[in-house]
Amino acid sequence: MSKKAFWILFSLILLGGFLLRILPVRDHNFFFTVDQADDGVYVREILDRKQLILHGSRTNIPGVYAGPLWYYFLAIGYFFAGGDPTGGVVMVILLNMAVTGFLMWIVSKKVGRTEALTLGTGLQVFWWF
Repeated sequence: MSKKAFWILFSLILLGGFLLRILPVRDHNFFFTVDQADDGVYVREILDRKQLILHGSRTNIPGVYAGPLWYYFLAIGYFFAGGDPTGGVVMVILLNMAVTGFLMWIVSKKVGRTEALTLGTGLQVFWWF
């Protein structure tokens, strides 16, 4: 497979995955669970109350917390969406696209272009990813 064909298919896979995920979200068609609400509270603390959050979400181990970078990452989306939870969902979609693109690029270098495109397509149609 030529390098040009690879990059065209690479882009089409990411564009298709992005559209597959963003179209339902545009009408606020997404799950808003307790976890998203908890993240939203911390993001509000960062954006509206100008608090510096030093611990992240709770883990299954009592007293142990994850790092706070997740809240700061979501805060970017909430900021640009004016506090709408859709901003956080869009940030997760962009993270998904970035991880898929990075994995496809690495696999193309280490294994092969066809395998990279197969991996990217598989990740984009696998909804739980």
